[in-house]
Amino acid sequence: MALGSFALVAMIAAATGEARAQAARAEPAEESAVAAVLRRAGVAPTRAAVEGRDPKARAEALDALERSYPLPRTVLDLENRLPPDPNRVMDQLGLVRRLGAPVTDLSGSIPTARQITDALAPR
Repeated sequence: MALGSFALVAMIAAATGEARAQAARAEPAEESAVAAVLRRAGVAPTRAAVEGRDPKARAEALDALERSYPLPRTVLDLENRLPPDPNRVMDQLGLVRRLGAPVTDLSGSIPTARQITDALAPR
């Protein structure tokens, strides 16, 4: 009896997992601004992509969005590179640096997109 119960539980778990996977692939109930942006970038606005909870779906959507903007090669080449003077940029943004820390402390304040753009502008 225990083996039969285990098989039943396994079948229910598999069905539940498949139902969750189908729900993640499902179209959102209504067209949102996020869904519209995803469509323009050529990404199917699945529930997982729109909600951004699934790391893989989120990464794929962000990569597609990134490729959809006609950025100059000089800008694209800057990806994953430090600016020429990273300490100046951090000081300008009011970010706290700690030697040996793998990340920047943003608990005090979060710079706006405009502040970041201004700080990264060539001098």
